[in-house]
Amino acid sequence: MTCLFASPLQNMVYGSTLFMLTCGLVVSFEQSLAALKQSIAQLRPEYTVTFTAKDFLNTVVKTFIVSYGVKVLIEGHALENIIHDLLDVSLELRMHTDVMLFHLSGLGLPRVPWLLSPAPLTATPLLAIYRYSWYHSHRRPWGTSLSMGCLKCGAIHPWARSKLDPHPPSGYHLKTRVSTCRKCTFEVCTQPLPVEYDVLHGNPTSGWLKYTVCAAVPL
Repeated sequence: MTCLFASPLQNMVYGSTLFMLTCGLVVSFEQSLAALKQSIAQLRPEYTVTFTAKDFLNTVVKTFIVSYGVKVLIEGHALENIIHDLLDVSLELRMHTDVMLFHLSGLGLPRVPWLLSPAPLTATPLLAIYRYSWYHSHRRPWGTSLSMGCLKCGAIHPWARSKLDPHPPSGYHLKTRVSTCRKCTFEVCTQPLPVEYDVLHGNPTSGWLKYTVCAAVPL
């Protein structure tokens, strides 16, 4: 990423928001994720937004980006405070991809393009990483998309409402949910990521999960 934003463009990235319209491999592999965090530490954008879908379609983010323009650029809200509102209106994102937000705090005032040196830091910059995942009781329990057809009998859209598994398999989360095929009773287990999470604007049927992948840590 540092190759794309060589000086003087690097000055413009400082304190800005970057949207990475790339496939999810950037954040799926430990090595590429580490390289991304290293680039963030060097370029220091305030926010970096990435997507997790393996075959990411950038057309699904049009509503998200338009809403960002209204809420952040025009109305002046901080992205971390209203991202759940952007997700709520971005219907195309839900079944297609999770959204990851890298938030770098403590940067001080953003640089302006004609400055040649960084703005003074008010504190040690802290990097926090959040993952937003849409859940649905019939289609995407715990943010994991179920197959369109049953893996055993081949029935299309066969899944009943997922239920809490009273006896999850060994090694599974205590809140593991089980989805059952209504035709052949084949079962699929899903579980949350092994990190802290919150439910945003959700109900028993659907909503957004906010996973704290990495709490705010110094760069």
